[in-house]
Amino acid sequence: MEGANMNIIVLVKAVPDSEARMSLKPEGSGLVIEEKYELNYFDELAVEAAVRLKEATVDSMVTAITYGPKRAMEAVRKAVSIGAEGGIHVEGPDEALSDPLTTARILAASIHALPYDLILCGRKATDDDAAQVGPMVAELLGIPHVGAVVEVQIAPDQRSLIATRDDEGGQERVRCPIPALLTAQKGLNEPRVPTIQGVMRGMRLQPKRLQSAELGLGEADPNTRSGAWRAVGFREPPRRRPVRIIEGPDARSKARELVRILSEEIRILG
Repeated sequence: MEGANMNIIVLVKAVPDSEARMSLKPEGSGLVIEEKYELNYFDELAVEAAVRLKEATVDSMVTAITYGPKRAMEAVRKAVSIGAEGGIHVEGPDEALSDPLTTARILAASIHALPYDLILCGRKATDDDAAQVGPMVAELLGIPHVGAVVEVQIAPDQRSLIATRDDEGGQERVRCPIPALLTAQKGLNEPRVPTIQGVMRGMRLQPKRLQSAELGLGEADPNTRSGAWRAVGFREPPRRRPVRIIEGPDARSKARELVRILSEEIRILG
């Protein structure tokens, strides 16, 4: 790879911090989430992979792109602190969960006019577990997609890549032409801890800001279309039944009491 240059795009998302408090709005109409957000874990793997590829080449560049409200910038700032050169923030509505197809269309439109050799993103986001945006962006751009990647390298011809992906308990090694889109799976790498200089660089970042209306979507702008995917309600999962401890002086008496409970109370024994 030395001597080659690549334009690498990383799609990133800010998700609620793992320690952020959440609650339901009245009648399950939405979520109230504490204002603590972080870079999605799987996207962080993608950023680290992009930066490592950049470091192995000459004159390469990594650009982080996000779509969402103001808080989405946390993801771009973290990507820059790790090693991305710049970022683009496509401003979107303040919704707890967004329509994956809408997100994919807007991200694909924001990428369309940019030079790129490789697009990386996480296999899924930890807030909705949809795992749909990456493959949709690849389809909309008309480029190959390799999912759940745990290893990647650029082939010697520098016109294709070789990737190893998780495949239902095994691993599959594939080769595909570039440009391509890869989604990062756990095991791809161990993300670095940003340096103080990197953190300061992320804090000083002035990203390019775009509105979806600027992307040339016209009447196809998914933000103006009716019938898009939307969350109709939220509810807590069923609570687990309390644990019942069977008391008794010894194992034999506890076993007799268990049989009695199963036959007389729960009625699953005849």
